[in-house]
Amino acid sequence: MSVRVVILKGAEGDLRELRRYVARRFGETAWARTLHLIRVAMEQIGTHPEAGRVPDEIAALGLVQFREVMAGPNRIVYEPRGDVAYVHLVCDSRRDLKNVLLRRLVEAV
Repeated sequence: MSVRVVILKGAEGDLRELRRYVARRFGETAWARTLHLIRVAMEQIGTHPEAGRVPDEIAALGLVQFREVMAGPNRIVYEPRGDVAYVHLVCDSRRDLKNVLLRRLVEAV
């Protein structure tokens, strides 16, 4: 079952922030590789939306509808809903997901 992948505004901001960081720290070639991995992961979400695992930090909150896939060292957190998969978050896997989610929640208020 193939679904449409929609990148939400917060995840778009994550991608811009990630680009600035990777390009500044490691160069444009590294960003191109990172972006390629993210695009491949998004395609996988589109073709196999239920294949991602439920992140432990989110499962602990009882929110088992969310999934994640890895794109190199980055996590893509998304929510498959019907024929659409909503991408909520893109972040480095070394970051504390609880803090990232809390920041996102505070920004939404």
